[in-house]
Amino acid sequence: MSALIKSMDEMSANGREEGVTRKGEQPKEVGAVVPLLLTIPQAAQALAVGRTTVYELIAGGAIEVVHIGRCARIPVEAVRSFVEHQRAHR
Repeated sequence: MSALIKSMDEMSANGREEGVTRKGEQPKEVGAVVPLLLTIPQAAQALAVGRTTVYELIAGGAIEVVHIGRCARIPVEAVRSFVEHQRAHR
């Protein structure tokens, strides 16, 4: 999970996705695909809480959820924003 957070940090720092080139740049080999959405257990693991707590955060509107069919997914950026918000309001 920390590798996921690290690669998201690198994408943010670069301001663009890995493998996307600008005019005149040589394409770089693209590594593993960085997920945009997390399952509930993945989000729970990233936050070091239980699944029930993640469902409570979703129900309370603290974390955004995306539904794809019957599947609930949490955007990685929503997890990041939640943590930043919690740190700012300590």
